[in-house]
Amino acid sequence: MATLFMLAGCPPIDNTTSETATETESASGTATTSDDASDTQPTDTSPPVTTTADTETSGSSSASESATSSESISGDPSTGMVEPECSDSKKCGAGLFCEAEKCVTCDQTPDGDVACAGEDPGTPVCADTACVECTTDKASQCMGNTPVCVDNACSACTEHAECPDSACNLETGACFGLEYVLYVDRTAPCDGALGTMEAPFCKIADSFQAMIDGDVTLGWTVKIKPGNYIEVPLVVPDGALVTFTRWGDGAVKIRAADDAGDTLTIQNASKVFLDRLEFKSNADFNGVVCASADVFADDVRFTANRLQGYESTDCNTKINRSVLFDNDGGGLASYGAGTTHVMNSYISGNGTQNFGDYGGVRSAQGNEMHLVFSSVVNNLSQTGPRSLQCVDDGPVEVRNSVIIGFAPPSVDCPQAVITNSAVDEGAMDGDTNLIAVNADIMNFFDMPTAGVYPAKMDSPIKDLAVWKTGDPKADFNGTPRVNTDGGTDYAGADKP
Repeated sequence: MATLFMLAGCPPIDNTTSETATETESASGTATTSDDASDTQPTDTSPPVTTTADTETSGSSSASESATSSESISGDPSTGMVEPECSDSKKCGAGLFCEAEKCVTCDQTPDGDVACAGEDPGTPVCADTACVECTTDKASQCMGNTPVCVDNACSACTEHAECPDSACNLETGACFGLEYVLYVDRTAPCDGALGTMEAPFCKIADSFQAMIDGDVTLGWTVKIKPGNYIEVPLVVPDGALVTFTRWGDGAVKIRAADDAGDTLTIQNASKVFLDRLEFKSNADFNGVVCASADVFADDVRFTANRLQGYESTDCNTKINRSVLFDNDGGGLASYGAGTTHVMNSYISGNGTQNFGDYGGVRSAQGNEMHLVFSSVVNNLSQTGPRSLQCVDDGPVEVRNSVIIGFAPPSVDCPQAVITNSAVDEGAMDGDTNLIAVNADIMNFFDMPTAGVYPAKMDSPIKDLAVWKTGDPKADFNGTPRVNTDGGTDYAGADKP
């Protein structure tokens, strides 16, 4: 013990001990004394701790590699194992799926549709990288009142073409049932006809009895092969819900036999949709007559009838992309309760100077009339206004249209609200309207064909119309409208 105290108290003989301490301090960052060196504590065998000084002295390359490694790999530092992005207990975020422990979009799974359906039955289709309700080629789950796929979502039908095997109920947005489809072909044998595609009826009237034998309210589709049909006057069964549509390519021309009656009568709470048909050349009566019913006419021609193209009493009528042309007794007349909408249509060349007391359009006995994006031009009459006549005080709207008579008088409708239209009478120039004369018909339109007046490029009606939400999205020929609320467009039924 005395010897130890003496050694501790003696000064170093040379600088060796001091240099060793300095080296140890430089290497470890901690000064180590002789007492520390001789301590009997257990030896620490864990890896050395890397300090800031170590990082700085190891160079910028090592520091960069270390940072990149810690950012890109999520793992357990005690085991060195990389942690998976996902597992049975660790779910991916919305719209992502776990595949080989990585979160991926549906298109990166073995079967994207199966993955989407398993995640949410309401969006069972993989489109690009997202799960959606449908695509145009995968729309089998679109049913009921949303039977068609629009922008990857199930939507209501708005055109008969969207229900190619039947027809569209334009009120509900549903396709008519496939089990209630009847077929008519004038060239088919009448004997043994069943109304099927293989054994179609030879007369349109035969389909009426088939509806009566079933249930007229079920929503029938009558598909008619192109051809000329001379029928007994057709009267739709009371209360029927039915579409008459074209079957195949070509014109379906329908008229009643001479001196027999109106070609088609729709009455007594029936709801009838007419699609791509022509009611033409009734030698003695009207083309179509409605009484206390609903009529929807799309791509229909009412032409060359002795009396009127279309007449309604207490009916709700919508006429779209249609033509009323060369009807001696006038184009269209609506009477009594109900509403008449005419959109994207031509009412032209009706009436004669020797017959009739109106030419293009008549609204009377309180009927509500709307003429929107339509062309009422070159109509005549023996007496009375040639373009638009209003009797009594039913509301009348004329908007985004062209109304020019063959000669004055043209418009007699004091209650009409006329805006953004080209008219020869009934409005003031500059109050959103353009005053026109008969010669402007040729300034606004190219030469007509069967009552259709194609619009000329850059004519004065180019920016006259103002499109509103709910207006037709396309013109008479299917050319898209501006489709922006407040956007300007061509007035009349057509745009170039």
